[in-house]
Amino acid sequence: MSNPLKDYRDTHRQIRALFADFTSSHCPDCANPCCRRPARIDDYDVLLAEALGCLPDQAVHWKGSAETLELVLRGDVGDEPCEFLGEDGCSFPSDLRPLGCTTYVCKFMERDLSNRELREIKSLARKLERLRDALLRAVGVRRR
Repeated sequence: MSNPLKDYRDTHRQIRALFADFTSSHCPDCANPCCRRPARIDDYDVLLAEALGCLPDQAVHWKGSAETLELVLRGDVGDEPCEFLGEDGCSFPSDLRPLGCTTYVCKFMERDLSNRELREIKSLARKLERLRDALLRAVGVRRR
């Protein structure tokens, strides 16, 4: 029997490994960084990290998905860095990064990565989404 948490974290590591070279060379100097508010973080990302004892310190100040929706509706996007972005990058553990952040493929990735790399990343992103749904079901969370 598979372990939904282990499968989720293993797939996270696989997709992060594919992103590693790109993010280390492109993201630090990006003119249009994606690690901005409102970030692609949802309540389940924070709850999962909290349940595993690795909640980023910034989560204390995070108001959740409702605040994200409010920012989007007001058109208040892209001005401030993500509240989970620290001096060394994302403060979530690398194998528990927010699903929306991990599965996001920016226009620069689309431009610079090979078709093979993009197919592999997108395939792993779909797998990661399915695994998170399975993980949430395993702990009794029903997503709408």
